[in-house]
Order: sequence, then C-alpha cells, then structure tokens
Amino acid sequence: MVRPKTYDDELRAALVAQTAERIATVGHDGLSLREIAAATGTSTNAIYTIFGGKTELVDAVVRHADTSLAAVQARAARDGRTVADLRRLGYSYRAWSLANPALYEIMFGHRSLARGRAALPPHSAEPPESMRPALRVVGNLIASGHVRDAGGPLPVATSIWATTHGIVSLEIAVWAGTPMADAMFTVQMDAIERGWHTPLGQQQALELRAAGDYDAIPLEAGPGVVVQVPAPDPSSASGPGAAPAALDHPAQDAS
Repeated sequence: MVRPKTYDDELRAALVAQTAERIATVGHDGLSLREIAAATGTSTNAIYTIFGGKTELVDAVVRHADTSLAAVQARAARDGRTVADLRRLGYSYRAWSLANPALYEIMFGHRSLARGRAALPPHSAEPPESMRPALRVVGNLIASGHVRDAGGPLPVATSIWATTHGIVSLEIAVWAGTPMADAMFTVQMDAIERGWHTPLGQQQALELRAAGDYDAIPLEAGPGVVVQVPAPDPSSASGPGAAPAALDHPAQDAS
C-alpha cells in the first residue's frame, strides 16, 4: 500500500510566501496554483494536500500576514502602560509594513481577496489579531488617564490605527525611501499624540523623554531589521525633544 506523501512546514511557508508575492503583483484573480507550485519547486498536489485548495491557500496567507503583524506589534507594546508604548506601536506598524510589502498588500490592498477568503471577516465585531495590541495599550492608557476617552478603546484605537495606516500607505505609494519619509511619519505621530494625549499623558511623555525612555527604542520589523524610534518633534504639544532621528536601518532595504 502506497503511503500518502507528506509535506513539511518549510514547504508550507514557501507556498504562503510565494502566494503573497503573486497576490501583490497580479491580484487574487490572477493566481495560478500551477505557477505557484512550479515557482516553489513542487506540484499542485502539495497545495491541495496542505491547504485544500485556492481559497484555503489565500486564507492561510491572510492569517499569516495578520499573525506576523500582530506578533511584531505585541513585542513593541511591551507592558502597554505608557505613552511610549503607544508611540512604539506606530513605529512598529510602519517598520513591519515597509519590511513586508507583499503581506501589507495582502491585508489592505486587494478588495478581490474578500471574495476568496474567510480568515478575517470584514464586517465582524471581532477585531483582527493585529489590532489587539493597540486595543490593549489604548485601554490601559484610557483607564490610567493618559489618553482621552471617546467611547472606549475600540474607537480610539481605530482612529489611531487609521491615521497611522494612512501615512504608511502614502509613504509606500508616494515617498518611500526619500529623505522626507522619516520626518513625515514623525510629524504624524506627533499629531496623534497632540490629539489623544491628556495633560497627564503629555506630562508622562516629557518625563519619559527626559529619562531617555522615549526614543532610541529597538523595534523588530522583520527578519534582521531593527529600527529606532525617533524622538518627538520639539514643537509637539506632547513635550519638547530632540529633532527626529533617522531610522538606523531603513526597513525598506530589508524587503
């Protein structure tokens, strides 16, 4: 009796990565399982055995993207109880997005994915895994009086996430790799802080900056990528600081 062929996690990861690249370049409708298998050095039988089919393969890619971003965000948030943790989330989001452009496109760039995926229900009240670190940090900071309340953690975290996502998307589309990229993002982070920090939050930002705990914070963006959080802009209402520092290792170079 012939035993069914088994496939390892390495092949599974390679198929997910190859599918992500294909979706980012040709979209969901242009996916060919035969081409994905050939590019990965395997057969379509491996895809059907591991995933079940095209829809399940796309679901796996979406879940992988969400889980990858969530893991980086969770590490950046640390214990999630200071305004520095909230700022780290913004820089971590940017760093991951620039280091993983294909996965970023999968999560946010292709509406056609909605027809072929069930991994992240778009109209569910349940937030994606990648948003949970932000919800935790915002919830803690609202409770401690450092961030303004506007109906609970979800609407506040959503507003902050939407603003961060917007500036990252503009960077990727318009000024990625240019000298202005770091400064533009720092201006946006300062604007978020002016909008959401309470006076107590502003004071904490000043104290953390003075203690050296608000900048030069290592962040993991992806394999082999470490960035530094620039200091707040001196003109920011959240408190004085040095001029924004450049990223030590621009994340786009690691893509």
